[in-house]
Amino acid sequence: MILLSILAITFTILSLFSLTHVLAVDRRSKVQNDLSYILEHSAKQVSMAIGNAKINRTVSDGDQIVRNEKIDVDDGAAIEFYVDDAVSPSDPGDGVYGTGGDHWEAYRFRPKGTADEYQLLYCEHCSGFACASCDTGWEVLGRKVTSVTYTPYDGSVDYVDMSIEGCWDPAKITTSDECGSSDRNPRVSMKARFKMPSVSVK
Repeated sequence: MILLSILAITFTILSLFSLTHVLAVDRRSKVQNDLSYILEHSAKQVSMAIGNAKINRTVSDGDQIVRNEKIDVDDGAAIEFYVDDAVSPSDPGDGVYGTGGDHWEAYRFRPKGTADEYQLLYCEHCSGFACASCDTGWEVLGRKVTSVTYTPYDGSVDYVDMSIEGCWDPAKITTSDECGSSDRNPRVSMKARFKMPSVSVK
C-alpha cells in the first residue's frame, strides 16, 4: 500500500508538472503569434509611407510623413503615416506625394483603464493627419497587448522602430498571476524595424 501510494503521488506530481508546462508553452506561443501578426501587419503598412522629409514635413499643419506620439496621458501610443494611394494591383499609385487619393493610416494602442483596453487598433483610411476618426472603422489587431513604443521619427532616417509587449491575461493584477510572473500568465516582448523605401531623408 505504501509503495502504491508513493507511485500514485509521483505520477500525479509528474502529470501536473507536465500539464502546467504544456499549458504555459501553449499560452506563450499564442501571445507570440498575436504579436508577430501585429508586427508583420505594421511592417507591410508602414513600409508604404511616402514623402520627402525636407519638403513634406511641417509640424504646424500636420503635413508630415510619419507622426508617432502619445495621443494623451491615458490613451497610449499611436503612429500615423502618409501613404501613396493604391486602388488595385493594376493601379499601384502614382508615387507622387499629395495626389491621387493619398491618405493617412494609423495604429493606436489602448492601455489599461481606457475603452477597448489592451487592444491595438488599425485604421486603413484616416479622416485627417491626426486620425481623430477613422473613415473605414478601427480594426482590432490584438487584444492581449500591454505596451507599445514607437521610436521618434525626425526625418533623418527612413525607418521606424517598434517595441511591443503582450500577456496571456493582461488584466490579471493578483500577486500570483500578475502578467509575466507565472507560467499561467506568460509575457512576450518583441521588436522590429520598419523600412520606408519611399521616404526621402534630410
